[in-house]
Amino acid sequence: MIDRIDIKNFKSIALASMPLGHVNVFIGANGSDKLNILEAKMFVKIFLSLTISLFSIGTCSATAYTIKVITFNIGGDFIANGPNQWKNRKPMMMQFLSKEAPDILCVQEALYNQLNDLQMSLQMYEMVGVGRVDGKKKGDFNSIYYRKDKFEQINSGTFCLSEKPDSIGRLGWDAKYPRIATWINLRYVETGDIVFILNTHLDNVGKKARVEGIKLILEKIALLSKSDNILLTGDFNDVEKSKVHALATQWGLVDTYLASPKKKGVEYSFHEFGQKEMKKRYKLDYVFTSKCFEILSVNIPKERLKKGAYISDHNPVIVKMKF
Repeated sequence: MIDRIDIKNFKSIALASMPLGHVNVFIGANGSDKLNILEAKMFVKIFLSLTISLFSIGTCSATAYTIKVITFNIGGDFIANGPNQWKNRKPMMMQFLSKEAPDILCVQEALYNQLNDLQMSLQMYEMVGVGRVDGKKKGDFNSIYYRKDKFEQINSGTFCLSEKPDSIGRLGWDAKYPRIATWINLRYVETGDIVFILNTHLDNVGKKARVEGIKLILEKIALLSKSDNILLTGDFNDVEKSKVHALATQWGLVDTYLASPKKKGVEYSFHEFGQKEMKKRYKLDYVFTSKCFEILSVNIPKERLKKGAYISDHNPVIVKMKF
């Protein structure tokens, strides 16, 4: 049985016809020219798909303009959070969003009632997303908000992070919870440039689910994006030295925090409502971009206790960039 395949010839063809980021995921972490048979099947599948759609995929924007992108795990509405219940955090969240006024906002762990509350501060925005349990209103949303005066939607959707991506609500691999990814292709009204955004929340327990989840996400980006202007945001429940992070960057994406010439705030994003030991606070939330973007600054504002509550158990990641 053949379990290895030499792709030296295919590699040169792929590099000549596809954006670099769409190829790296198939080359293997050690830069080898050989793939196992499962990787080869995935390579052929996406290579053919991308070849067919080459003339519809855009390139980096010709005109540079600045946008602000925020990813924020806002923390669910749970009674068990005690003084940090949503009703106590909601005013802080609405004030924060009104002050920051991002062009694109990606949230995780938001329940339907929380989204209704957020809409009061986000009337200039359109939102896409569904609940992770039933594909409608039940369970956490990984919603994407965008300024409707600056962007218009081309298409969007949500898929399940599991062996059956079309089955929202299904547990994938060793995950404790069902996980999803929401995506959208947007057109910048002023120039017509297209940007692709995918927002996710990887499992907090299943290591295999996180690794397989990011692999599926990268495959889907290659298939769904209508532009090389790519944003990948979310709570990845993993650190910079993890395999999840390595897969994203080896694919060609850029960790905006590491790439930014200006950093403000703290170096971690998860603090568990201020309860986590300082030495055990890690950055689990990321904004990745394709190389089309010039990263200007990243701010992870330090958590603040206000009237006995924190705004969330995570800090937001605020990124200013040009593309």
